[in-house]
Amino acid sequence: VSGPVHFYRKEISVSADESLSDVLTNELQPIADENVVDLVLSGSVSEEDYQSRRQIIDEALSRFLDTKLVDDSALTPIITAERIKREYSEASFSAQLL
Repeated sequence: VSGPVHFYRKEISVSADESLSDVLTNELQPIADENVVDLVLSGSVSEEDYQSRRQIIDEALSRFLDTKLVDDSALTPIITAERIKREYSEASFSAQLL
């Protein structure tokens, strides 16, 4: 606590069946607007959410005073059969392993 401004570190784990936007909304809703949030994300999200994660995160954090503290390095896209077919040759070891 630093005067009327509070600092929050939110470590949020997202599972494959959840929407990143919904999870952020639910987790950040109780925090008042005039605060600073440090966000640490982990888990797996849909490929769509992964590709647009910056926009989703920026939108969810836009109401806070400072939101430059975001670590999404542990957030990964879900590995699906379609993604494996798109990224690896069907006969490759990697494709067969995955």
